[in-house]
Amino acid sequence: MLSNFRRSILKQLLVVFFLPTLSSYAKLNTYSISEKTFSIDVDKSWQFVENLSSSPLVLLGPVKDKKRIVVSVSPTTVKDFKFDEKKIETSVSDYEQGRKKWLAKNKGQLIRFLPYSHESWKNIKEVHSIGFQYKVLGTTYFERTYFFNCVDELFNINTLFTEKQYKKSNHIVDSMLHSIDCK
Repeated sequence: MLSNFRRSILKQLLVVFFLPTLSSYAKLNTYSISEKTFSIDVDKSWQFVENLSSSPLVLLGPVKDKKRIVVSVSPTTVKDFKFDEKKIETSVSDYEQGRKKWLAKNKGQLIRFLPYSHESWKNIKEVHSIGFQYKVLGTTYFERTYFFNCVDELFNINTLFTEKQYKKSNHIVDSMLHSIDCK
């Protein structure tokens, strides 16, 4: 009888303390982007900014050491895009050349390219990504771009972290990205 009472108390404590923690951790946010309904589960400490720097949606992580993680979501003008595995090698080469030019223009240093990846997220079955790690003005950054189709339109998401942010918070951003739904 006492053990049932203890279990009951433990269940109540779990509900009182654990569930509010979950609800304060993440919140489903829904936006209209390019006539699509775009939703993402995001930590409440993050800020959303619409129409910033030519991106209809930018997510900004909390300020740490005067810097923030930046995740930008943008539709492209490409309709009904089909990913062609045969053209990936050429696309990767073009991407790398473009990043090298950008680094030269911005007096940056290439550390390494992050490999091309093809994966599935919870609600988006085909996601392609590529990225690079570089140093500008003494700070090391990780930048990755993701491509996926939403209904009939190609979207891209860019993520930007400092090295310190990447090591500490990449799993948080990865979880957010995997929660995306677009209809």
